[in-house]
Amino acid sequence: TNSMGGIEAGAEQNPSSESYCTAYITITGNTLTGNTSNGISIGGYKTSLGWVKSVVVSNNTCHNNGNSSDGAQLTLSKCSGVSISGNVFCNNGGGAIVYSAFSASYTAAVSFSGNYFWNGSADGSTSFWWTGKEYSSFSAWKSACNSPYAGTYEQK
Repeated sequence: TNSMGGIEAGAEQNPSSESYCTAYITITGNTLTGNTSNGISIGGYKTSLGWVKSVVVSNNTCHNNGNSSDGAQLTLSKCSGVSISGNVFCNNGGGAIVYSAFSASYTAAVSFSGNYFWNGSADGSTSFWWTGKEYSSFSAWKSACNSPYAGTYEQK
């Protein structure tokens, strides 16, 4: 809470083989608030770094994180096999709710289900990113990331 980043499941080294990637991580039952960059980050922050695979993100609350231009409640980069369910992602302005800046080849097999997304910004703007493209509509983002059961969205 109130630091640069919340929880990061990252891979800063590129292993000699993909079979040595960072894997089998569970992030559950946390409350992350007021972190300037991100609430939860998964994956290597550059395409030249290692992969993060087989991650479960469940029953967390992320509120008002990522107030920087590339910050978010949830950031996904260079990861695959990620299950995101039963979380609460709330943003009162600033960064995106979900930020996935890399192409689809670097963000694969990510599923969202049963999450609650809430935007309380005064101007009503919100942003969701998926594979390098920004979406201002929750329904367009759900379609882009092929997650029809991603959860519900509420605007203040």
